[in-house]
Amino acid sequence: MEPDFDRCCRVSAVGLGQLYGDAGDRKKAAEYYAKFVELWRDSDPELQPRVEAAQRRIDEIFAETG
Repeated sequence: MEPDFDRCCRVSAVGLGQLYGDAGDRKKAAEYYAKFVELWRDSDPELQPRVEAAQRRIDEIFAETG
């Protein structure tokens, strides 16, 4: 069952991305990183480095998997 991404659990998307990546499931990792980026793209400027890091990780995953 997919988590409900309301205000209280938006930040968990990046953690799930990391966990799936560590477990070797790059497809799921990219999905959760993408959810994080989508949910936080308009966040305050001080949070943008996290959004940018998640986007970089998505790019790395696609580069690794072709």
